[in-house]
Amino acid sequence: MPRGRTKCANFNELKAEVGKLTGARRDTAEKLLVEIEFLDNTLGKLRAQIEEYGATLRTARTVKESPALKAYNTTIQRYSLLFKQVVDLLPPPAKEIPADPLAEFLT
Repeated sequence: MPRGRTKCANFNELKAEVGKLTGARRDTAEKLLVEIEFLDNTLGKLRAQIEEYGATLRTARTVKESPALKAYNTTIQRYSLLFKQVVDLLPPPAKEIPADPLAEFLT
């Protein structure tokens, strides 16, 4: 089975950030992460099918999109949406205050 994208550092970093949340935001984000992992595994399986059998099905009369490709396209949209929802639950990153050249000069 292909390795999923959620095994990368970005997903682990996202999980770590979710761990810092409290209350309902944390509960919601953790549930979404479970769904993201499921969708990631599904995407890996669908991708393997597409790579093995192709993106189209040919019959004597027509050529049409494979069911695996259609499912992949739908699933990747849901995956992206869930990922964005988790990111939106996180607090905004702290903005760095630019250094004051005058204060630096005086010190």
